[in-house]
Amino acid sequence: MVLLKLKLVQRLIICDTAIDFVNHEGVLTFFVVCFVNGQLTDKTTTPNASGSDVVEAVVNLIREACIFPNDKKYLRRLAYVESMDGLEANTYRPNYYGGIWQIDQDMFQQIATAIVLDDAKKMIKQSIGIDWSKVQWVDLAKPLYSGLAAALFTLLKAGKNGIPRGIHYQANFWVNTYRPGHLANVFFTKSNKLETGCKRTNTLDLVFALDSSTSLAPQEFDAAKQFVKYIVDSFEISSDTTQVGVIRFSTTLDGGFNLNAHTSADGLKKAIDGVQYKSGGTHTAEAIEYAINNCFTTTNGARLGSSKILILVTDGRSENRNETLRQAAAAKAKGISIFAIGVSAQVDERELNAVASQPTCTHVQILNSFADLDSLKAEIEQVSCKASEFNLDGHEMGSIVVQYDDINTIKR
Repeated sequence: MVLLKLKLVQRLIICDTAIDFVNHEGVLTFFVVCFVNGQLTDKTTTPNASGSDVVEAVVNLIREACIFPNDKKYLRRLAYVESMDGLEANTYRPNYYGGIWQIDQDMFQQIATAIVLDDAKKMIKQSIGIDWSKVQWVDLAKPLYSGLAAALFTLLKAGKNGIPRGIHYQANFWVNTYRPGHLANVFFTKSNKLETGCKRTNTLDLVFALDSSTSLAPQEFDAAKQFVKYIVDSFEISSDTTQVGVIRFSTTLDGGFNLNAHTSADGLKKAIDGVQYKSGGTHTAEAIEYAINNCFTTTNGARLGSSKILILVTDGRSENRNETLRQAAAAKAKGISIFAIGVSAQVDERELNAVASQPTCTHVQILNSFADLDSLKAEIEQVSCKASEFNLDGHEMGSIVVQYDDINTIKR
């Protein structure tokens, strides 16, 4: 009999499905497991494992460990394009070990010798516990190793330009860097077959807190409103799917609206346009507290069991930093994910990083242009797609103990 204690379990399904473990003994992990002969098996490190659950677990681990945070869905698409998530018959062919992401031996050698990847390899060792200097090509038959190799190879080829956004541009990038001599249409066609969005059964309650303090110019506040509308366009707005609320804050909190105020996209965007700039102090702590005690309540439209996200749009220079961090911690404890968006040339990134949920590489962004927000939209969708880590009343689930000595023994 073995006892395994975990901090949070997002979902647990027996055999061929997924379980997520977060922050186990200080190391971020995200596993797909299966009970085999009474033992708990991590399918992300099981040779020749395949399937969409395995791929998505690997991609999420890599993203949340901040190894490859803003890949614009490229790594997920790449797994399907290369091997249909490992389900193509020749994925694990004799004497070939490239795995789900089909990393050829010469590609693996480029990764092994590239000095520019040293920092990424250090991060892999620190966050996932894999010493890349000891990895062999044969190890890539394990999905996690194949995915990491694909991420490293892509980082090597993308360089400072990063991953292009959009399937068309990624198809050309794939031909130029990953599969020279192939047709871009192969990537394009297969990527379109892949369902990039999730089938969300849970609802999404999304609240924007807009800073209109004196330290922000009126045009920066207008840019913040345009940002809100840009994000809103990514979601279906209705009382049954996604609801959006807005808080406008400076010295006072007013001029916004609750989650249940607008149930259509057109009405919502008109209401966003109507939120007026009002200069004053930067009372960020009060804005977060208001979101907790007013916006995310059933009285004002929040729904039990919904994914709850607060997007703080600010320059990050609050009047009371300690109180701001205290309120942010209180929000997270109630199951509210916080994204922090910087909208000023004088933004305080340290405060944004302290306020935002982890990992900050996917929850903090400086607003330079709307074209840079594709990764943020994808991350919001990802958070809303995840199984809830909290009870319906918004309280965090406690640690659990999974005890197993046969296939049917699971105890909380």
